[in-house]
Amino acid sequence: MITMKKTTFSAVDANEIIRLLEEPTEDRRPLKSALERGAPVKELVKALWLSKTVLTSRILCDILGVKRAKTAIPALLNCLNNPDPSLKNDAAEALGKI
Repeated sequence: MITMKKTTFSAVDANEIIRLLEEPTEDRRPLKSALERGAPVKELVKALWLSKTVLTSRILCDILGVKRAKTAIPALLNCLNNPDPSLKNDAAEALGKI
């Protein structure tokens, strides 16, 4: 289990973000909070473009919405084209926050 209290994500890249989010775990909330606090927006946006799973994309949409990342708008708009209604909803909510 990864401890999020002392982990910093300022130098994490998109592929590492995806890897961390897709690791099996009982609770992704500590990781999500750590990414919200420390991951670079640029890498979060890149991760959203690269993400292959709905769950990972949904988490990234939420993080980018919380961060009010204007640079994420094109990636979030792209998520609106996904057939999964939960991903569309999360992308729309993120866009509303921005």
